[in-house]
Amino acid sequence: SLKRGDCANVAKLAINQIDSFDKITHFRWGLMTIQNLAAIDKYPTMAIRTEHLNDDWVSSNKYLGQESDVLSPLIVLRDSILDKNPVKKDLSEDGKKKLCMALKEEYASYLSIIQNAINLKQHEKLESLEYSREKCPWLNLSFNTSTN
Repeated sequence: SLKRGDCANVAKLAINQIDSFDKITHFRWGLMTIQNLAAIDKYPTMAIRTEHLNDDWVSSNKYLGQESDVLSPLIVLRDSILDKNPVKKDLSEDGKKKLCMALKEEYASYLSIIQNAINLKQHEKLESLEYSREKCPWLNLSFNTSTN
C-alpha cells in the first residue's frame, strides 16, 4: 500500500507496473495514453511544453485562428519556489541512467507528440529533441523518420 510521500515505492511500482499501480490515478493520462488516443482518432496534435508555456499557448491560439492578442493568465496561483523540498541530493549518474531507461517509452511518446505538433516550428521541435538528449544521453533519442 502507498503512503503520502513514499516516492521510492511509487517509483518502483510505476516502473515495474505491479501491485496497486493501476490505482494511482496521477499516471492514467501519461503521454503514451494521450499519444495513443490521438492516433486512434487521427486528431491533429498541438503541444504546449511546460518550459515554453506562454509561447506555445500563443502559437496554439494563433494556429487556431485567433487574430487578436493572445492573453495568458498573469496571476500566479502557486509559487513552487517557496515550497520546501525534502529531497536534498541529486541523483548519481547511475541513478540518472536508470531513470532514463525507465522513461524510455515515455520519451518516445513525448518526442512523437512534439514531432507531430502542428503549432510548433521545426526549430522548436529540434530544441525539445536536443534538450531531451542532454537529459538522457543514454537513450540515443531521435524523431521517428517514418512521419513528418
